[in-house]
Amino acid sequence: MLIVWRPLVLLYGSTVILFAWFWAGMPVVAIPAASIDDARFVGNAARILSGDWLGTYNSLTLAKGAGYPIWLALLAGLGIPALLGQALLYVGAALLLVRALSRWVAHEGVLFGLFLLFLINPGIYNRETLRIMREGFYTPTLVLAFALLLWWVRLSSGPLRPRLILAAGLGLCLGFFHLTREESIWIAPFLLGWLALRGFALFRETAAGRWRSEGMALLACAGAAILPVLSVSALNARHYGFFGTVEFRDPAFISAYASLARLGPDEPSLIVLPNAVLSSLFAASPAASELRPFFDLRRGEAFINVGCLTYAVLPCDDEIRAAWFMWALREAAAIAGHHTGAMTARRFYARLSSEVDAACDRGELRCQPKVNSLAPRFRTAYLMPTLRAAFGLLGVAAERIDSPRPAELRSIFYAPNEWQIMHSAFLDFVHATVYVDPLGSNAAQVAMPEYLRISLGVQRARYVLHAVSFLGQGWGWLGWLFLLVGLLSLVALLPLWVLRPGLVSGPVLAVCCGAWLLFFSRVVLLAYVHAVAIPSVNMLYLSPAMPYAMLACGLGIFLLGRSIRVLTRA
Repeated sequence: MLIVWRPLVLLYGSTVILFAWFWAGMPVVAIPAASIDDARFVGNAARILSGDWLGTYNSLTLAKGAGYPIWLALLAGLGIPALLGQALLYVGAALLLVRALSRWVAHEGVLFGLFLLFLINPGIYNRETLRIMREGFYTPTLVLAFALLLWWVRLSSGPLRPRLILAAGLGLCLGFFHLTREESIWIAPFLLGWLALRGFALFRETAAGRWRSEGMALLACAGAAILPVLSVSALNARHYGFFGTVEFRDPAFISAYASLARLGPDEPSLIVLPNAVLSSLFAASPAASELRPFFDLRRGEAFINVGCLTYAVLPCDDEIRAAWFMWALREAAAIAGHHTGAMTARRFYARLSSEVDAACDRGELRCQPKVNSLAPRFRTAYLMPTLRAAFGLLGVAAERIDSPRPAELRSIFYAPNEWQIMHSAFLDFVHATVYVDPLGSNAAQVAMPEYLRISLGVQRARYVLHAVSFLGQGWGWLGWLFLLVGLLSLVALLPLWVLRPGLVSGPVLAVCCGAWLLFFSRVVLLAYVHAVAIPSVNMLYLSPAMPYAMLACGLGIFLLGRSIRVLTRA
């Protein structure tokens, strides 16, 4: 046993160490002025470390989940660079997943190949995913949950105690996954499919003891998943009087947004509340009239401009589009003085919703049917844009990696200008000494001796980015081929499994199908969101699904190749 395992431990261990060394030299792509993204996450993490939870309440405090700031605070407290920390979590989850597959895939070379596919996943090397963004924690958390699900099945006939610990770990992963981003619904088809398969397997075994132990494990998983959600909700209630995770999930805010969206155009449009209806809205609703200063003083100029720029509206029509209207609404309410406290904001949104709905019922406003959601009501006109966006996302998955260039590197220690002084605290918190400024500021690199560059890690980051560039070029050439062959493999395997059940491994095929289900669930969600609300055809949003495309393609090609070999020999 030692003779078999020692080389494997050496192989995997050396690969993990090399991967960690590689990511320790990866530069952060830093936008410290991004008030609702990078700066918000780092600021909240710093407040958590200081014992102030998420700080003084304002319209942005509870706009995004606390899962990622908690993770950043943990890394900062341990002194681990942010990018290195998320890379270690990712590689650990990938290793756990691959080793879980060893029960059904006996070939160690195939398993190590799958592990390498996780490590060269283009979704983790993109310029946007190198920012301090939630996807850096969101992606490996779900990979870890997938791995624990596989171990759940692998150890299903083992002792109860380790299975309960495993189930609790899975629940914590799912709980923090839910706390990190707001659209966790996309993994529901996968989880429901897994529960159905487990139930069917237990039904075939007809063992009462197995049902009881499985039920206890499910309870442990559910309890552990609820625990972090309840803890964050309780902390929010203690500090802000709001028992919940984020205000974008609050029924009062959703109802207010949906009520205003009723005043939008009859035809499908990205404009939620047209300027043409503002005067009648203000006349019909006293709560809405309190938002007038925001619109009259054009405080939403930034939201208007970014929408026009994104959708190439020339000349700009001065409308706030859906992707940014939810933020504009919160800023308008804050200017009106309704975000002095969470409950104050909640009462205002509830009043706004009831007044607008009442005006619609009285006929004072021309309104569409109400849908209590941040998404507009479904229209068949959205189908073709959704389909085009889905194909666009497949193109994003297969295209060349957009990684930073070595010439863009900056050093925190050698750029003595105001930008560096203002934002050095941000870079210091995430333990970054080498970074890339995507906004193209004037932080030009200062000439310095080569030995100083090497001592500061700039030269190492150059080597890393050259390697990423080489990987990106290779993926640009092979990405489409790899994904296409992987999909065709699944198409060929399904009838083979039906016609020749012993030829194709059912558990491995189930993992392959589950991985594809996760990937395409994310693609469908993003494609629909792109059609109705916000530009979503990009690698940042797709990156949480990319590990499953790599896994599904690798497993599909392996299964089809093995089946062809068996048929050829027969």
